[in-house]
Amino acid sequence: MERIAELERTLASRDKTIAALVKRARERQANVSTAFGAGQAAVALHATVERKTAELWAAKTRLEDEIAERKRSELLRQQLESSLADSQRLEAIGRLAAGVAHEINTPTQYVGDNIQFLSQNLGAMLEVLDALPALLAGHAGDADTRDVLEKLERIDIGFLKEEVPAALSQSQDGVARIASIVRAMKEFSHPGTKEFVDFDLNHAIESTLTVGRSEWKYVAQVERDLDPNLPKVPCLPGEINQVLLNVLVNAAHAVKSRLSVERERPGVIRIGTRVRGGCVEITISDNGCGIPKEHFKRIFEPFFTTKPVGTGTGQGLAMAWSVVVGKHGGAIDVTSEVGLGTTFVLRLPIRRPEPGGGTVTEGAKA
Repeated sequence: MERIAELERTLASRDKTIAALVKRARERQANVSTAFGAGQAAVALHATVERKTAELWAAKTRLEDEIAERKRSELLRQQLESSLADSQRLEAIGRLAAGVAHEINTPTQYVGDNIQFLSQNLGAMLEVLDALPALLAGHAGDADTRDVLEKLERIDIGFLKEEVPAALSQSQDGVARIASIVRAMKEFSHPGTKEFVDFDLNHAIESTLTVGRSEWKYVAQVERDLDPNLPKVPCLPGEINQVLLNVLVNAAHAVKSRLSVERERPGVIRIGTRVRGGCVEITISDNGCGIPKEHFKRIFEPFFTTKPVGTGTGQGLAMAWSVVVGKHGGAIDVTSEVGLGTTFVLRLPIRRPEPGGGTVTEGAKA
């Protein structure tokens, strides 16, 4: 700010200088007795005023440039502070999620084991109940026996034989679902290793779909086409998980945006994996709103977003580029058509390359 104040003082000083020069020249011109002298004074005045005016405009331009640069720097500082706050908040949420997942995991195992125990022994219990009426029929004259037979009729053994196994089976499915969510939460919230490790990308995709289910389940069907023979790839697992989640959430939001204006086509997100040219390709496509041509070249810029305030920070794809291209030496291909959808292809080398050796390829249709 001191530099700007200095320039402002300089401009004010030069304004006064020009005014003084004009006054002095007029005084001289008033004292010149000949037309020739008056002409010389006018020429000198004009040249001086032009020079001082040019200096004044140059100083003004420099001042405006410095003010604009200060504003850009201040905006960038605010964006970086916001990004840092978001990162710290997400880190805290991650630690909380890891703790919650751990706390949920143990009782979930108890419930699952007990349901399995009941399922395994229910058949024998129902067989005994089913046989009791016939066994007790010969002693129907006894009051206690009649009481037992009446109770057996009231509980409807046939209904129990049909419904209880189904209820236990549904409970087992529910517990398995909880266990799957907890496992995925633990994987996502686990502190990321700084070393590359061989990573199962198909498993990573399944975990991503589990963690991000609340984003896509109400707007799109997910179609999988995962290569069962996909090799493991050297990766930073935590960062690749985050990239997959970012792209998946973007796809879900794009579908939701399109459905808000056109609901004839149901939302679909397709995820596939395959090996191609020494790389594993992960393809994530959607039939959402697509990316407008005027935005396409900016999608990997930090902080660029077209989402409403509070729903996006503009860092998801910038982070994807940094991780896939910068850290893993991979590539990102993007194609999009407004109204029809977008396809991201993430390529990760099967053998670990030198960092920073990747590329980004973009393509768009108006």
